[in-house]
Amino acid sequence: MSFKNLTFIACLTVVFGVTGCRGLFENNVNILESENVQYGDLEGSEKKIKTEKPYKGFMIYSKNLNPNTVIITDFEDGKTQQIYKQFKFDGGLGESIEVYTKRVTEVLDPIRSLKNFSKYWKNIRTRNFLWGKHRSYDSKYLPIQYRAAELENSDLKCIFFMSSGPPSRKDHFGRAREFLIGYYCLKNPPFTIEYVEKMFDGFSIEGEGLKNELFAKNDRDVSAIMYYKKDVMKVSEKVSGVSKFPLKISDKIENEGSMLAD
Repeated sequence: MSFKNLTFIACLTVVFGVTGCRGLFENNVNILESENVQYGDLEGSEKKIKTEKPYKGFMIYSKNLNPNTVIITDFEDGKTQQIYKQFKFDGGLGESIEVYTKRVTEVLDPIRSLKNFSKYWKNIRTRNFLWGKHRSYDSKYLPIQYRAAELENSDLKCIFFMSSGPPSRKDHFGRAREFLIGYYCLKNPPFTIEYVEKMFDGFSIEGEGLKNELFAKNDRDVSAIMYYKKDVMKVSEKVSGVSKFPLKISDKIENEGSMLAD
């Protein structure tokens, strides 16, 4: 399906048009600080495949954060399956990349810096942010690391996040075979820690999680799947517009060699 007459330019014009700095968190919660973590270089290739269902992979479904449109680009090679998504909300937007290894002998070297990777996202790469602290939250479905950020001279506030699956028992470095990274931005939301973490409880992978446990039927977020089936417009695109997609972060399991080697 081609994408007609829908772009994020209009959305960004509205969202970024409102000026005036405000405090990033209410209730005197200050989360702003600097960060200088680096991450390895990422590469990509050209092979793309189409996605068949709008609820495939990562889903955002929360009382105050439900997308009305999801734009999807898929990638698959011999090592990984990857899905890039753009989320369009009322008064906001988001993007995500999820990576899954296809072989039990492959694991993923996760991206280390949400701040550094932010310059590669399609819709916000040229923007300047004031950054908050690293935080962690074990949500209902995903163990999440996140940072808040505020767009300079604007009411737009964002949450950048990432999550990894359980560590591989075969890999001596404990690396996972599943990885998710993304962000969402909204115009002047109530950015308390409690509010943000409650949103994370609505993040899932097709209504389930990356955690190493068997979910019972009642634990699956069926309402999220039904919402995506009925109320979300799905658009497939062959090219993501993100220069680092697909991510080249897969590596072979490391279980031999010198104990003193890096």
